[in-house]
Amino acid sequence: MDKELNLMRNQSECFNTEWKFRAGTFPRFESLELDDSDWVAVDLPHDWSISGEFDAALPHGRQHAYLPNGVVNYRKHFRIEPDDGERVLLDFDGVYRSADLFVNGRHILKHLNGYTGFEADITEALLPGENLVAVRVDNSIERTSRWYTGTGINRSVRLRRIREMHFARHGLRIDARIDGTVRISAEPVNGGRVEHTITAPDGSSPATLSGRDVVWNCPAPELWSPDTPNLYSCVSRLIDDEHNELDRIEARFGFRSIEFSPEQGLIFNGKKLLLRGVNLHEDLCGIGTAIFREGIARRFRILKSLGVNAIRLAHHPYAPEYLELADEMGLLIFAEAFDKWTGQYYGWQKTFESAWREDLREFIRRDRNHPSIFLWSVGNEVVDQQLEGEDDFGVDRLREMREFVKQLDPTRCVTCALYPSRRDGVRWDNPGFRSAEIHQMAFHMDVVSANYMGEFFAEDHRKHPEMVFLMSEATTNRGAGSWFSFDHKIAVGSFYWGGFDYLGEACWPHKNWYSGLVDRAGFPKSAAFQSQIAWEPRPRIHVSVHVGEQAEIRNWNDVQLEWEEMRPHWNWTPGQTLRLAVYTNCEEAELLLNGRTVGRKSRTADDCCRIPFELVYEPGELLARGFNGGEIAAETVLRTAGRPAALQLTAVSGTIPCGEIGHAEIELVDAAGIRCADRKIPVRLRVDGTGYLFGVTNGDTTGFQRFRSNTVWLHEGRALAVVRGGRTPGECRLHAFTDDLEAELPFQVVQPQ
Repeated sequence: MDKELNLMRNQSECFNTEWKFRAGTFPRFESLELDDSDWVAVDLPHDWSISGEFDAALPHGRQHAYLPNGVVNYRKHFRIEPDDGERVLLDFDGVYRSADLFVNGRHILKHLNGYTGFEADITEALLPGENLVAVRVDNSIERTSRWYTGTGINRSVRLRRIREMHFARHGLRIDARIDGTVRISAEPVNGGRVEHTITAPDGSSPATLSGRDVVWNCPAPELWSPDTPNLYSCVSRLIDDEHNELDRIEARFGFRSIEFSPEQGLIFNGKKLLLRGVNLHEDLCGIGTAIFREGIARRFRILKSLGVNAIRLAHHPYAPEYLELADEMGLLIFAEAFDKWTGQYYGWQKTFESAWREDLREFIRRDRNHPSIFLWSVGNEVVDQQLEGEDDFGVDRLREMREFVKQLDPTRCVTCALYPSRRDGVRWDNPGFRSAEIHQMAFHMDVVSANYMGEFFAEDHRKHPEMVFLMSEATTNRGAGSWFSFDHKIAVGSFYWGGFDYLGEACWPHKNWYSGLVDRAGFPKSAAFQSQIAWEPRPRIHVSVHVGEQAEIRNWNDVQLEWEEMRPHWNWTPGQTLRLAVYTNCEEAELLLNGRTVGRKSRTADDCCRIPFELVYEPGELLARGFNGGEIAAETVLRTAGRPAALQLTAVSGTIPCGEIGHAEIELVDAAGIRCADRKIPVRLRVDGTGYLFGVTNGDTTGFQRFRSNTVWLHEGRALAVVRGGRTPGECRLHAFTDDLEAELPFQVVQPQ
């Protein structure tokens, strides 16, 4: 049981620890009399599905990575003594899905959408002293999303105590302009005086203001951008006549300007910015949809290292940590509220028409202060409307939703990502597809977001010069090839599908989408390095080997997808003829095998930074050189790995806050430190000290590696282990073993800041 919650008034307290969990349907699971001593102890966030076994027979398997869905239950005992006139609230960032909340056996509310946060007033159900919160999560309905969702209370929960006078939920709005003007609007409930304190990026406090609606002029604002993510903060306090603090609300903000131009695309802080984007789904490497800041931060660091400056959060409201970290790390966010305009997110227990306004309101109000968000999207590939003609081919619904968003946030533009079809739903298999006009929904967006239709931008712009275009989904066919398929001068940018491989949308024996730039363990693929080479001007070169004779070709949602398995290592069969791809932005590329030149070619525009070579394999060293103006501008080398000599464990960070996670990358290397990428062996794991093994994964999409296991199989000579810090500070150690090798890695578990 938690120790008694000694809360200051209006202080929000983490409510994530010391829950009891059990899967299945249990009558009266919410009862105070139920004996839960044999239930499993868990800390939130928690995803039950990720611990399951893969099962090809599951009816939802293709969507949900062939992992189980179902009904799960949570109970938490705690003590609290509310003061007179005080209200006690529980604030959930999200529960997937259909959450029934009970307090001391009394039903408080039911919340269907697993992607939106919600707040519950539990005051009337509380008892003096010990209390019980119980949550039933029903994720048994099939296909409530087209990708892996997880099951459970997979985001954080907080307990909050308020007085009669308090701030409304998400009741602080900040509009910061590049000229230094800041408009601050607070929403107190039942009166009170409002005071605002501004804090600058250096920690100084340049202003204190009073009033519900105020304007502050910052004399020399430090601008927010992907390169300089300078953040200010505003703490707003609600004060009574005796100057007692009744409530407080806080938001961070940044000074930046966003303008969309039909001739230049995105003008950011007064200059054209071409977005180098990727799409993401929410599951994190090896731990499912349980949300941890470090899990998100690792993904963001990897993507930024490749040159990514923008992310589309597809296709629902994400956990708040995603937006907070995007603000801190400098990533522009394409924020999307819905996938299809159907009742899927509500398990078809509510209609979309009855629910979308409430969900959009929560979505916009929660996130409108984030400087990272540059565009709101109200949907993705709304096929019932776009293809079948409902609501005048989606126009009526889109116009209504766009106006609703503008009322909540008039400072940003609104879009809806188009299915790859043209006017009246004409698709690729119609003879008139190439000559058809742009879809009628496009005329009712501020920015035209089109999935897989970048090749139409130039002609559509000629016909409709007032339109602004963005490729919201782009294929990874031929790696980064689609980057070269649209007009960079007029377009906002492009978002690859996807950034990371993600669970679900799979075809057995694959368990996940496998044509992302980064594999599901977080290791960049050759296509990621090709993207980096195409995006950034610094001379670069990368070499990879084709695994198969030809690309896999499949049709997915009326898009032809081509995927080639590539391996950037030099352990093959002597005498084998290999097809290679040399990725470079240099003018020429040369290959040298064991010191001998085996080919030199010039790069052409049609190569998309990818030059083909063919040679007969022999062990040793393959050196690739890139030339500009006849001079060597970039080099890279592949070397044949010898016998395995060591397990190499690398911590992304050696420090883990209590309850958070840390990552350990595992590699099998030879005596020279070269990764043994042709080895697939099991590695046994153990964690000692104040922490525990939380998840494992590798990049093998067809294997049967469980995500909760004490053994992880290496794929291409590497894997990932995730360690979770315990509730108390101290040291924990990850131990790794094979039959011949062993290694250990220390982590320091510390108090959260």
